[in-house]
Amino acid sequence: MDFSDPNELNDSLQRLRDRTIIKPPKSNNTVLFTHQGKFDKAYGFYPPAGTTIIFKPDGSRQPQPIAVLSFEEFLNLK
Repeated sequence: MDFSDPNELNDSLQRLRDRTIIKPPKSNNTVLFTHQGKFDKAYGFYPPAGTTIIFKPDGSRQPQPIAVLSFEEFLNLK
């Protein structure tokens, strides 16, 4: 990817956003690993490294975060 090209960057950011607003197939989840800078450009905020954010796709075309976990909280999930 050539993120110095605004069109390529916008396409990449939209694909990232789509992964958090479009429901995955039944009985599946979507797990994303992304860089903080790209996340900031896509969503307008900069989560700390290691942060887990859970989105609930609801068809609104807007990302709906329903939980934010620190790395330590994530590791303690049972």
